[in-house]
Amino acid sequence: MTRFTEIATKLAIDSKASGIDDFGCLYDDDWKLTDAEWQQVCDEAEQLLPTVEVPAATYAAWSRASADVRAEQAAERRAFSAE
Repeated sequence: MTRFTEIATKLAIDSKASGIDDFGCLYDDDWKLTDAEWQQVCDEAEQLLPTVEVPAATYAAWSRASADVRAEQAAERRAFSAE
């Protein structure tokens, strides 16, 4: 598996698990991809989306992260409305 295929697979899995359709939101600066390489990765991830299988642990991690964000947003709304 090439580096680009590994990244595309991770991108597709995270996109499917998180419900985030904008791959740019899932970009990892550690990948250090050029624009052309990023486009190649996104194209491959798009092809993988229908068939990629998401491990249960990945679904669980995204679910926890989503719950944490919602809790932070609710706390901010409460703090803002109390002002």
